[in-house]
Amino acid sequence: MTKDELIARLRSLGEQLNRDVSLTGTKEELALRVAELEEELDDTGDTAGQDTPLSPENVLTGHENEVVSAQPDTVTDTADLVTV
Repeated sequence: MTKDELIARLRSLGEQLNRDVSLTGTKEELALRVAELEEELDDTGDTAGQDTPLSPENVLTGHENEVVSAQPDTVTDTADLVTV
């Protein structure tokens, strides 16, 4: 893309994201800014317009990282463990 094309793309992305975007810099800086804004637009586009109701499947409980044994009565013989 030429520098003028990059500036036009930045203007368009700024409008879509509803914010001011810097249009100054080298061609490389503008290209990087375009890539960042396109990624941000993709991220916001994934959830835009989706009002997901809170249900038991998508509510954080604070217990997400707990490890629960499938067999709570299992006893591990420490003699079988190897120290690394």
